[in-house]
Amino acid sequence: MRLLKLVLYALVIIVLQTVVFTRLNLFGVSPDLILVSVIGYAVLEKRQDSALFAAGSGFIQDILSYGIYLHTITRVVACSLVSTIKENFAGGELSLIAGLVAVFTPLVLIVEGGIYSIFWGRALDLVHLATTIFIATVYNLFMVPILFPIIKRVSHE
Repeated sequence: MRLLKLVLYALVIIVLQTVVFTRLNLFGVSPDLILVSVIGYAVLEKRQDSALFAAGSGFIQDILSYGIYLHTITRVVACSLVSTIKENFAGGELSLIAGLVAVFTPLVLIVEGGIYSIFWGRALDLVHLATTIFIATVYNLFMVPILFPIIKRVSHE
């Protein structure tokens, strides 16, 4: 039953991200619901379960996106780092998820932007990158308290 709930949750999040939030963007930036979900699920669940969720949702996000397909790699690496960090954290789950979203959103955008500029041969526009990082981080942090109760309910049987 939990697997079915998790698959349905992932499908709803992917549809929201690819259909709804592409139209509800701010300066061309929309929240990365999958990254927020992967971080939340990694905090709440065991390493292996969260890695499978990260790989599956990242792969589906790669299939539905264009360009160099980095979502699977970045989601699995973020999940692995979150699973390692959570073992040494003594605070609450929500604060840990919010803190990690605030850290990993800029990191993922910087890595993806750097790799895109290397492979596509374009110079990075640092002002645009900084603006994108700021807006995406705020947007993702806004989504944490909305998605956290849903992820918590989905992750428990």
